[in-house]
Amino acid sequence: MGSVILTQLSDGNLEIKIDGSIRDQKTGKWKFSIAEWNKVKVDIADIHKNTRGGYNDLWDILEWYFCNDEYEAFPETDYIKIGALTSAPIIAYQVDRDDNGDLQNVQKVWWYPWYETKDPVEELIKHGKVIFENGELEESK
Repeated sequence: MGSVILTQLSDGNLEIKIDGSIRDQKTGKWKFSIAEWNKVKVDIADIHKNTRGGYNDLWDILEWYFCNDEYEAFPETDYIKIGALTSAPIIAYQVDRDDNGDLQNVQKVWWYPWYETKDPVEELIKHGKVIFENGELEESK
């Protein structure tokens, strides 16, 4: 699958955007390709169509960031520990856990407040991007 880009915006929100970049074989520089952008969009739509349950499609799309960066699909079992009284998907950044996997600290979180009426992956497919809002942490835990 192609990729998406996560960007922490100046207003504190997190943007997930379809990436249509390819490397020019002559110059080696990255450039935008509408064909690549459309391919990534189709790949995301396929994941969305073939994935059932929760936000597993979103987590599959963001897997690279979860494995290679400091982002995490924040588990609902930890929501209460940061004061999140929601069922919205939450993405966390710089999460510290002890040896047992218990939450010790989380630097930032973003949530999707429209989860009851809009699917974030459908919004990504429709608009090429989706915004997760900055979540205020109840305490630094």
